Amino acid sequence: MNEKEKERHKRYMRQWRKDHVESVKASKKKWKEENPDKVKKDRENWKNKNKDKMLLYKRRHMRKWRENYPEKAKEYEKSCYEKYHEKILHGVKLYRQKNPQRTRAHKRIWYLLVTNQIKKPTRCSCCGIPGNLDGHHENYDRQDCVIWLCKKCHFYLHRKPDPGQRVVEEGKEEG
Repeated sequence: MNEKEKERHKRYMRQWRKDHVESVKASKKKWKEENPDKVKKDRENWKNKNKDKMLLYKRRHMRKWRENYPEKAKEYEKSCYEKYHEKILHGVKLYRQKNPQRTRAHKRIWYLLVTNQIKKPTRCSCCGIPGNLDGHHENYDRQDCVIWLCKKCHFYLHRKPDPGQRVVEEGKEEG
């Protein structure tokens, strides 16, 4: 088949699938039932390749769940708090011991916000979308210098550029 014939065949198949939606769904369902191992393996492969998307999806899903079921969300958060309170406190304590400079910078920004010496902007510095913003320090030596980013931009700022590496600070990598 040459390129022209391939393109014509693609268009034909696309139209055929539109015209036969029910039979396509039935055949896909049948294949999935006959090949559960392949389906599971494909899902795992997709999840591993798209960790950023999965994390954003989980966050969005949980946010919607909390909005739709506030009573259940409070109950769930309370049970998690009771179950993991000691572990969380221990983790916070370790983080503060390992990262005293970051902790000082975070506390400094919190203090400046509480005392109204600085105001948190309403829009992301990167994309301009309004919403709840995170403060990002480019350099912890300059505690008062913060970039205000939305969750998505902050997430992408810290995301892994290459598999196995994560940019921690300018010029330093961990992996």
